[in-house]
Amino acid sequence: MNTMRVMILEDDREYCDEYAVCAAQFQDMELSAAYGAGQGIALFQRFMPHVLLLDLELNNSDGDGISFLNNLKKAKIKEQAYIIVITNNIAPKTHAVIRKLGVDYIFVKFKPDYSPKLVLDFAYQYFVLQADITPSGVNVVKEEYTANQIKRAVEGMGMTHDMAGMEYLIEAVCIAITLGRENLKLSRDIYPEIACKNKKSNWCIERAIRNAVIKA
Repeated sequence: MNTMRVMILEDDREYCDEYAVCAAQFQDMELSAAYGAGQGIALFQRFMPHVLLLDLELNNSDGDGISFLNNLKKAKIKEQAYIIVITNNIAPKTHAVIRKLGVDYIFVKFKPDYSPKLVLDFAYQYFVLQADITPSGVNVVKEEYTANQIKRAVEGMGMTHDMAGMEYLIEAVCIAITLGRENLKLSRDIYPEIACKNKKSNWCIERAIRNAVIKA
C-alpha cells in the first residue's frame, strides 16, 4: 500500500506535535503541518495530502479555517483530499457552511473519547478502504481483510462490541461492497442475507443496526 500523506493545519504547535507522535506509530503514514492559513495553501499544493486535518478557529494565524476552505476551492486543485475538521465549534450553521465547502467529516474536540489517535485511526481506515477501489469503481474484495478494516472504522465511530448491531452493520457493508452495484435496497438485498445467516428476522436485524447507530 502507498504511503498515506496527512496534512494538519493548526495554529497550536504543541497540538501538531501530538499528532506527529501518533502518526509516527503508522509505518505507512507521513504527516506535514502548516501553522497558518496562508502557508497552508502552498503546503497543500506541494504535499498533495490524501487527508487534510483542519482546525476552524486559527486564532494565531493569518486567516481561519473557512477562509482556507474558500481559497482551496478557488485554487481548483485537481486532486482533492478527504477533509476532516477538528473543532470546538458545534454551531449547526457553521457545520452547514463547511459541509458546502467540501468538508467530509467533523470531530468535536471536547467529546470525552476525542484524541489525535482516534482521528488518525479514522483517517487511516478511509485511506485503506478507498485504496481498494479500482478505476472502474468495482471493489476488489478479500472478505477477511475488508471485514477487519470495516470493523476498525466502525469502532472509530463509537460502536462497541456489546452492540449486536455492530456486527450486523459490518456484515451489511461487506455485502454491499461484494455486490458492488448501484440501487441496492436494504430490505431486499442486505437484511435477508444477514437474517438468514444469523437465524433472525429482517426486522430484528434492522432494529439492531438502527439502535447501534443511535447509541454511537
